Amino acid sequence: MNRWLIDVKGGWAGATSEQNVNAPAFTALNSQSSGGWTLGGGMDYAVWQNLILGIEYDHIDLGYSNFTAPLSNGGIPPFIVSNTSRLTADQIAGRISYKFWAL
Repeated sequence: MNRWLIDVKGGWAGATSEQNVNAPAFTALNSQSSGGWTLGGGMDYAVWQNLILGIEYDHIDLGYSNFTAPLSNGGIPPFIVSNTSRLTADQIAGRISYKFWAL
């Protein structure tokens, strides 16, 4: 569309998350990988032949994650900490691009 470029994207997303529980009498730590999906879009505008401005938005959803870890409590019988949370992220990014060899 003349000077505009509009795009939509989607696909698989993955991340490794680490969760810590720290209290005066105990700590718990667990790390795990999660998979989910991402969907986003953006647009670019050619200000001049070589200068392009753009903005994009991405939503990432990694679903629900179960955090389970034994307490490190120095001699007391081990207990298990358990929690369920939903892992999502929203991101907006702006950019300035320069084409060194414009056609």
